[in-house]
Amino acid sequence: MKLFGLHLIWRKPRSTDVVIYDRVGAEFIRRCLDGIDSWQIMDVRDTLYVHPRVFLFSIYFYLKRWHSKYQYLKTARPKLLIEKAVIRLIQPKVVITFGENNERFGILSRLCPNELFLGVQNGLRGPKVSDIHFRLHLTNCLCFGQDTVDKYEKSGQSIGKFHIIGSLKTGLFDIQESSTDSSKFDICFISQYRPARFDRSLPLLRKITEITLNYIIRYSREREQNYCIAGSCKENNFVAEYKLYKEIAGIDKIMFFPNDDNGLSSYKLIERSQISITNHSTVGFEALSRGKKVLFFNPTDDEYFDVPQRGSHEIWRLAGVGVGYAEFAERLDNIFEIEDIVWRVLSQEYASYFVTYGIQENPVSIINGMVSECLVKSTNK
Repeated sequence: MKLFGLHLIWRKPRSTDVVIYDRVGAEFIRRCLDGIDSWQIMDVRDTLYVHPRVFLFSIYFYLKRWHSKYQYLKTARPKLLIEKAVIRLIQPKVVITFGENNERFGILSRLCPNELFLGVQNGLRGPKVSDIHFRLHLTNCLCFGQDTVDKYEKSGQSIGKFHIIGSLKTGLFDIQESSTDSSKFDICFISQYRPARFDRSLPLLRKITEITLNYIIRYSREREQNYCIAGSCKENNFVAEYKLYKEIAGIDKIMFFPNDDNGLSSYKLIERSQISITNHSTVGFEALSRGKKVLFFNPTDDEYFDVPQRGSHEIWRLAGVGVGYAEFAERLDNIFEIEDIVWRVLSQEYASYFVTYGIQENPVSIINGMVSECLVKSTNK
């Protein structure tokens, strides 16, 4: 039932051991719960829980906060108190979400100290510390790498504990895909298109995209190679994304693959390509951490679109308004010539700082282990 755009949930929340907070991204978390049957998804977007017991608990917490000296309860908004009430009724052992930068989830983790709250990082956070404007209070942050730890500590985030586990999506991809070499494309262009992003918030990214794709098309034509485009948009916008790239390509045919996030389509295309080219995308760093050849390209002088420099001779970085097609083509030629094993050695230290990667410690297994350990401890109490 809906009222004023809100989905009203009348039923009483059922009791389960694990709560997946937020339906968005829940599919990825669900795949980490192999062997754990007692779980449910807690909807939190445009949703209002109106069961009488939820309402009564919410009123209780609201009245209690006026006399509380606990800062998180004292400043909690009604939406948070309702979610706390829902958690109270469910009485889970673990509450987990796909996204460590949810401010409300972080505060909720402080309001519910008896449950294990796990926030699993789902994307890189800002090129610079100054780009991080949110305030987090998460008790357990499961993050990509040391880069996240450093940025969050320098930006004053109140994280209880960091757990560096790498990328969950990469872990899921490693499980579902074989490691056999099945290269199909020479170059994969990783799209970052979003209508609002290109038209309003980051118009320069549109220019970067147009220049990059034109260079790729020219390079592929001159070297008699093929390329593909890994789409970025969800289903409701992928037609507009395709039209944009078709306009840039002109009479050239393009191999465009719409984004299928659940199917990890971008990861598949990167795996099947010799080199991937992007500007500053999370999936680009994830690919680099797995030893794949990646070129981060920024044909402007805006440092916001540069990937961080950590040393010298970083062949995977190319930036500057003075960089023309000739230098772009030369850089790609050099990357193609490097043997895969040599590339991994060259890029390993840089890549692992942003996204750690270890074959023996799959993030899926790490998350499953943390949840299972908590459930066992709760049973033995």
